[in-house]
Amino acid sequence: YYSYHAIHNLYGETFIDYNPQWQDLVINSSYTKKVDGTIVMTPENAFVETLPEFAENAPAHNGLIRLVVVHTGLEPGCTAYLDYTIISKPGYLPELDIITPVEYGSPVTELTVSITVPQEKHLRYSFSKTGPEPAVRTSTGKTTYLWTLKNLETASSDPGDYKKALFTASTFESEESAFAFLTSQFTKVEEIDSTIMASIEAKGSENGKMMSVSRFLRERFSIVPIPLEAAGYRFRSIGDILKSAYVTTDEREMVRCALLNAVGVKAEVVPVYSCEPVGLGSISRLRTDAVSEKGISSFERKFSTKLKYFIF
Repeated sequence: YYSYHAIHNLYGETFIDYNPQWQDLVINSSYTKKVDGTIVMTPENAFVETLPEFAENAPAHNGLIRLVVVHTGLEPGCTAYLDYTIISKPGYLPELDIITPVEYGSPVTELTVSITVPQEKHLRYSFSKTGPEPAVRTSTGKTTYLWTLKNLETASSDPGDYKKALFTASTFESEESAFAFLTSQFTKVEEIDSTIMASIEAKGSENGKMMSVSRFLRERFSIVPIPLEAAGYRFRSIGDILKSAYVTTDEREMVRCALLNAVGVKAEVVPVYSCEPVGLGSISRLRTDAVSEKGISSFERKFSTKLKYFIF
């Protein structure tokens, strides 16, 4: 730390998000080395469990944890050390699948990414910006891929710029097989209650039916911005969703698609990728595309210089 601004505004705390239903967090070490060499261990009361803001209005996701690590003993010239491990439990995902930023709010001198997989597994990976080729080492039935990135650029501080450089890696055979893990959970037409269909009142043209479904979703549910990764790449059942007053943005698209097909409008859910398709981590969100009399329609916000309109 070189300034009080870094201590009080930038790096006085570290935030670690994880899902305890599927993950365990282990703090290996946490301490501060002061200028004179004194070691200040992080006390127990400096590890504070909170609920991520995006899950505040979603009871089904109130088990998510954001651990706030408050760094202590800070002064200009000191160094804070934090080493932790997040262990995913068996059954979390059918394959290895990760996404991590490779740009941060401050420049990074060196970043090392190491992934070890069984030798028979093929690792697919991608950088959203140019990245180095890995050093590959095979030993005792395992293959280790090692990337070393140096002098990383600083990510934009503009709150409207979300395009940080990302690294994704997965042992899914293809992006299609990864997406199939999501589609296997999608709501089916026969799972929709007849009383729900009656409340939609979808009659007339295909365009009218599409508007009726959008109106039903808009009036019935509030939206909570739970990211796919935070939700464990899982969706609630249609029954649980309809018992609540909210949906995640991705659950909404799943339900929208099922309702559209139920009223006779052919529709499908498609993935929207944040970078080159590799696995689940590459999917930033889901989108419903419907094939109507006027062609393919996507249910997304749309903007023009003279008119702003949206369908939800």
